[in-house]
This record gives sequence, C-alpha cells and structure tokens, in this order.
Amino acid sequence: MNALLMDLHSDPYALETVWASVITFADTADQAVPLTELIGFRAPPLRVRPGTALGAAITLLDECVRREVRTHSATTKGDWRPLVFLLTDGVPTDDWRPAFEKARARTGRPPNIVAIGCGPDADPEVLGQLSENVLMMGDDEEDFRGLFSWISASLSAASQSISLSGGAPAGPVSLAKTPPDLFKASGGTAPSRGLQSQVFVAARCSETGRPYLVRYRLAGYGEVYEPVRTHPVDEDYFAGARPESSGPDLSSGQLAGILPCPHCDNEAAGKCPCGQVFCCAPGQEELTCPGCGIPLSMSGGDGDVSIRGRMG
Repeated sequence: MNALLMDLHSDPYALETVWASVITFADTADQAVPLTELIGFRAPPLRVRPGTALGAAITLLDECVRREVRTHSATTKGDWRPLVFLLTDGVPTDDWRPAFEKARARTGRPPNIVAIGCGPDADPEVLGQLSENVLMMGDDEEDFRGLFSWISASLSAASQSISLSGGAPAGPVSLAKTPPDLFKASGGTAPSRGLQSQVFVAARCSETGRPYLVRYRLAGYGEVYEPVRTHPVDEDYFAGARPESSGPDLSSGQLAGILPCPHCDNEAAGKCPCGQVFCCAPGQEELTCPGCGIPLSMSGGDGDVSIRGRMG
C-alpha cells in the first residue's frame, strides 16, 4: 500500500482527483480509513483476523458510499462513480447475499467493483456474482507487489480520464491493461470433498508465549491438510471471535506435519490438556505450557489428538 501511495503521489492527475478509503473484513467489517483526499491518506496497519465476513463488508461499503460519496444534482457536481477493489483469499463465512441484494436494490450510483481472488482458496463463482470484473491471482509477496502496481496504474488512468473530462460523473472507468503474468484464468477451486479448503491452527510459542497461526490447505488426497504458511498474530486475534468463525475439530492425524515457529524456529509441536497447541524443540522433554502455565512432561509418538481449527 505504501508503494501504491508513492506511485500516486507522483501523478498530478491522481493528486487532483483521487480520494481513498480502506475497509477490512474478517470476523466483522471495519472502515480502517474513511474516504480521504489522497494527499492526506496514510496506509493503516493491517492484521490477520479470523473469518471472511463478506456480507458485513458489503453492508458497510453501502453505508460508506451513501454517507461519503457526493451525489450529482442540478446545482452540485457529484463525485465520480466509486471504484472498489475487493480482495479476498477465502470463501465467505457469513450469508452475504441479502446484504448484496439490498445494496444493489438501492437507487443512486452503485460502485464499480473489481473482485480479486488472492490464492487458490478464493471462490470465483462467488466473486462472479458480485462483479463482471473478476480477476484471480497468486498469494505470495511478488503477486501482491504486482497487484498494487496494477491498482496504482488503474487509478492513474481513471484520474486522468476524469481530469480530461472536466470531472463530470460518468459510467464505468477505464482500468490499466491487466498484466498476463499476474492474473490467471478464473477457473473453479479444487473439489473440497465436502471439507473446508483451508483451516488455521492457533498456537503459541513456548519460548516467548506469543501467538501465531499455522495455515493448512486441503491436500489432493484423503482428508489430509498440508501446512503452507505461518502467520504471527496479535494477542487480540482471539478476542470476540464469533462461534461461526471456528472451523471443524481436526484429528492431529489429518495434519501432515508442522512448520517452524515464526518466533523461535522450533520445529515440533505439542498440545496441553488445557487445549493449547504450542511449539517445542524436537525431543524436548520438559516445558511450561504457554497457555495455562502448568509444567508439562513431553512424550513423543504418533498419538492422535483433537485440534480445533479456524476457517479462513
């Protein structure tokens, strides 16, 4: 986001016409930055949170558009039709359709939505119901650098067309040409066999006590999940999470391994009777549970335990 801002600040057309806002959605939706003139916009801190409350995000977007976007009248020149870049890496965890139908039924100037699926777990069929402009991409750092570079180019193109037209409100805006090496065909997601396509296991570092998540993705065989990434999270990640954001109870036998702890690089994991999953060193025999503080005597082996997952 900071790279995007640097690009736009060097564009006189964008400085003259672009206002920006940020809405985040996880368990709930929040407006992290209200609609702000580009020159005064600052990128907000973003945190990993549980859930994908798309319906809450659509409702909040509708409220923000009605509150912040000026409408055109006989005496007042209104704002250009809003341009929304919707990014999601998973499937909705709430019922988003009523919110979308309600927002679409309103009169006024509905936003132009560009729906972008980030990674293999985003559902292009859902995104296709939200927008005619659906783009699918990967989810590594270089993919996101390319994405925000394209968003910056698209905003520059739109701001230039607005400036050259005198700022009169109009229909869809022009976007930059999509890079062929960034966006992929929006084919369907892999068959889930009735299972969640991905789950997150919450753990704590036994050395520092700090929390983190291990992201698991459904493998192409059986009911097994393979670890793909760890995510350090804030302590308040677990505060106020709705029950529906919790995923299924998993057997540890369904989890094909563990990734090193992002805080201390421990390469093994255990589970306390209190339910806390934690990292540990291979072969470690004694430690204190970072969740409840009781001393534990570790034993190795392939014993099966139940672990509560979280949906993306």
